[in-house]
Amino acid sequence: MKPHVNSFVRNTNRVFPAQGRYDKLRYDMNENPEGLPKEFVDSVLKEVTPEFLAIYPEPDRFLRKYADFVGVGFENLMCTNGSDMAIRYLLETFGEVGKEVVTVAPSFEMYWVNCNILGYKHVPVVYEPDLTLKIEKVIAAINENTRIVVLLNPNNPVGNVYTADEFEAVRRRAEEVGALVIADEAYHYFYSRTFLNEALVAPNVVVLRTFSKLMSLAAVRLGVIVGNSVDDNVCGHGVKIFTVNS
Repeated sequence: MKPHVNSFVRNTNRVFPAQGRYDKLRYDMNENPEGLPKEFVDSVLKEVTPEFLAIYPEPDRFLRKYADFVGVGFENLMCTNGSDMAIRYLLETFGEVGKEVVTVAPSFEMYWVNCNILGYKHVPVVYEPDLTLKIEKVIAAINENTRIVVLLNPNNPVGNVYTADEFEAVRRRAEEVGALVIADEAYHYFYSRTFLNEALVAPNVVVLRTFSKLMSLAAVRLGVIVGNSVDDNVCGHGVKIFTVNS
C-alpha cells in the first residue's frame, strides 16, 4: 500500500526555475549580478570556522541589531528561512482550509502555490489592460470568507505601489472581516514608502522583508516578519497577530 499523500499537495504543480545557469545573468530571478563587495565577503568568511558551522545559530544578536536599524522593537521581529518561509508561516497560522486569500494578479507566485498546498482558495484581483489596478476591486474581493489579503509594495512583476489611503482602505475592510493584511516589502529600498508603522500599531498587519534583493544575500535565505506584539491584538479568529519566538 502506498503512503498517504495530502490531496492538496498531490494536485499542486510547482514549476521551479531552470537549473544549471550559474554562469548566466538570471534576470527572471531578480538577483544582483555583482553581489556584495569582495572585501566585505572576505571579512565575513574569516569568521566561518569549523566551530562556527558546528553550532546552532542564535538569532537574537542579529534581531536586536536589525531592530535598531529599522527603528522597531526586538519584540516586533521574527527571522525566517527567507521570506518564502515567512509567507508559509503566516498562511499556515492565519489561513483556513476552504477559505480565501486575496492577492493581485500577477504577483509573487509563492502565494498561490502555498494556497494550493494548504487547501485555500486563491482569489486573484486582475490588473486592468493598461496595467493599472483598481483598489476598489481589491476591497470588493474581501468578504466573510477572506482570511488573508496580500499586497506587495512595490508589486512584482508589475511594479505598482499603494498610497497610504489605499492601504488603509484595504486594511479597514480586512479588519471588518477578521482578515490579516500582509504588506510584502521584498523590494523596499528600491521604493521608499513603507507600511512598517501600520504593522506596529494596526491589529491586523504584518510586513515582510528579505535580504535577497537589494542586500544581495539570496543564498543566505534570510527573511524578516515585522508585526505588533500587543497581547490583546488579535486577528478576528482569536489568534495573536504576532509573538516573537526566536
